[in-house]
Amino acid sequence: MEWEVVARELVGTLLARHPSIVLLIDPETERVVEANAAAIDFYGWPAEELRGRGLSDINTLSPEQIHAEVDRARREQRGHFHFRHRRASGEVRDVEVTSGPFSLGGRTLLYSIVADVTERSRELQQLRESEELSRSIIDHAPVGIAIADADGRMVDANDALAKITGYRREELLGRDYVTLSHPDDRPDTREQRRALVTGEIGVYGMRKRYVRADGSVAHVEVASSLLHVVGSRAPYQLGIINDVTDRVRAERDVEARTARQEALSELSKRAVLEADTGVVAGEALAMLGALLGVERAAVLRLEAPDAPLTVLASRGWHAGDAARLGRVVDAACLTNRALVDGEAVVLDDLVATDCPGCRHRGTALVDAGVRSLVSVGLVAREERFGLLEVHAAEPRVFTAEEVAFCEAVGSVLAGALAREHAEAQLREAQKLEAVGRLAGGVAHDVNNVLTVMLGHTELLERRDDLDDDLRTGLARIRDAGQRGVALSRKALSFARGGAAAGQRVALGDLLDEFAPLLESVLAPAVTLDRAGVDASLVVPVERNALGQVLLNLTVNARDAMPGGGTVRIAASVDGGEVVLTVADDGVGIAEAVRSRVREPFFTTKSHGTGTGLGLSIVDDVVAAAGGRVEIDSAPGAGTTVRLRLPRSASAPPQENAGDLDDAGGTGAPTPAARVLVVEDDEAIGTFVGRALRGAGHDVEVLANAEEALGRLEATRPDLLLTDVSLPGLPGPELVARARRCLPGLAVVLMTGNEADLPVEARAQVRVLAKPFGVDELRTRVGEALDRA
Repeated sequence: MEWEVVARELVGTLLARHPSIVLLIDPETERVVEANAAAIDFYGWPAEELRGRGLSDINTLSPEQIHAEVDRARREQRGHFHFRHRRASGEVRDVEVTSGPFSLGGRTLLYSIVADVTERSRELQQLRESEELSRSIIDHAPVGIAIADADGRMVDANDALAKITGYRREELLGRDYVTLSHPDDRPDTREQRRALVTGEIGVYGMRKRYVRADGSVAHVEVASSLLHVVGSRAPYQLGIINDVTDRVRAERDVEARTARQEALSELSKRAVLEADTGVVAGEALAMLGALLGVERAAVLRLEAPDAPLTVLASRGWHAGDAARLGRVVDAACLTNRALVDGEAVVLDDLVATDCPGCRHRGTALVDAGVRSLVSVGLVAREERFGLLEVHAAEPRVFTAEEVAFCEAVGSVLAGALAREHAEAQLREAQKLEAVGRLAGGVAHDVNNVLTVMLGHTELLERRDDLDDDLRTGLARIRDAGQRGVALSRKALSFARGGAAAGQRVALGDLLDEFAPLLESVLAPAVTLDRAGVDASLVVPVERNALGQVLLNLTVNARDAMPGGGTVRIAASVDGGEVVLTVADDGVGIAEAVRSRVREPFFTTKSHGTGTGLGLSIVDDVVAAAGGRVEIDSAPGAGTTVRLRLPRSASAPPQENAGDLDDAGGTGAPTPAARVLVVEDDEAIGTFVGRALRGAGHDVEVLANAEEALGRLEATRPDLLLTDVSLPGLPGPELVARARRCLPGLAVVLMTGNEADLPVEARAQVRVLAKPFGVDELRTRVGEALDRA
């Protein structure tokens, strides 16, 4: 066509040597009309093939899209486009096209000036990808990242930093990063920034605190350096922030745990070395205050069940306010668990607690400045000694480790109080033992005196030449001596502390004998109600041991009735058992205490008023007889103690030792015998010699065992009558050596205290208990000679 010829001539004339890629396009057919040399070279098709190719062969757009773009170029007269063009080789290149219409030969054509921008697009894509990668790294970094300008105002911050500080990213931008720091850390932060900006240091790192948006504190590690950006007049500041709050907390927990362990170890040592538990308690409270940061604490001692708690030691309390801490243990109160069960009770807010008992007590504590507390029971070996309480002035959540530490301190204090209690009870027991030994020794000496006095009185009363006045005087001496015998027996009952095997006692006789003693220990407002007891009720218990049991139970009943009441003693038969009952109208015994009242040294009485041995002795005596003890009691309902004892079929033998009521008898006739008497008390020896010679015996009295051993071969006695307590060689040893010399030798041992006589010796010889009368002396001698 003519216009095509014209177009080619024009292109050849104007564009042949133009360095740009130029295409002439027929918008109607959307085909290439002409292309210059640069276009032919770029697309790779020969000129004849390039001319006439449709745009869809070159442009990667769809035909519809191509049509729209051609229409746009024609309509807008000129446009800039970014396309992807296909070359003859199939390679696709990024191009920028400037296109517009022009008229040639009456036809409208489009010119397209094409620029190959493939390399530039690739570089831009790489740059975009790099920027996106950098942005992604910043946004998804596990640590906080901040970029600040030369003035320290943040121009960028990531989500991690927002999470650390508690501020939104928008709130961080434009903010001076120094203001995030804790006020105490800001001076150091400003100094580090100055040194970084001036070039004194290339990078700085420091651990400091941030104040978060909610006012809490976060511990962070910050590393900062300068960031130089091309085209920027001043370098930026890059900060990397790592949240180490958990690590700092863990480090502090380890430090605190170590400090607590060391302090607890020191407290344990002090508890062993320091005798005064008040001092130990004071040191424990000071330690708790330092390590837990509490303002107040106290150790409350429980003197006895159901008694008010008393303050053993306190910290941060004035004397008047400390008195408010004492209270009666309320079973309905939640904090009672700490004392009864030994569990720690934690109250974060006394005002908000649901427990009425705690709220009642809490009101007094809140008035005194306490809002939170930890209460730990001081319990050792199931015995309760009081409470350890830690008080805080504000509502506070105590951690599990803090509570466990309080429990550990409470355990140390409970051990110290238990040791103090045991030592006090041991001292009381040692006092009783010393009193018992003293009573036994005094009774022994008194019995010697009574033996002489009553023995010679009886010898004098047997004379026929006494006038009435003298006989009356001797009777009065004998009556006084018998009262002395009764007192001596009571003293020995406490000195012995146990029952002799094979002994039996009639309960009716026992109650008649001990009633005056029992009445003497009762308070004026307490009466003794003793029902009549069948004289045939006999039990296999030594009379003095059972008398001591009754005395212990009577004293306990009296102490349970401080306001007065009645102690009732009765006996009955239940099958093959005799039930001896002691009951009172007293305060009763709580269930938690009832299971422990028989333990040695356990007592509900206040310090210094009870040893805790009474019911233990009752158990021992009854158990030795083959019986058992039952206790029924409840708070406010009194106490009943039943002693269930085996019933003996026969009556007990008459107790002749010191029984002078039948002193007028002469005893069973006994053949004359040679008797060697060994007694260091000259007056007793004289009485025994006279009494035995009066019965026809040949008697020699010596003062010590050595003399007796020297006379054995010469005299070859039929019977050895010796005191147990002799200077030098004791009586039982003298008997053993004498029988090696004279096998079959009859022996009678005299003693003022049967507790001094070994158990094995009692089974081998006749025992004559002082004081004794003439008939008892002659009877025992006769029995020993008959058995020889």
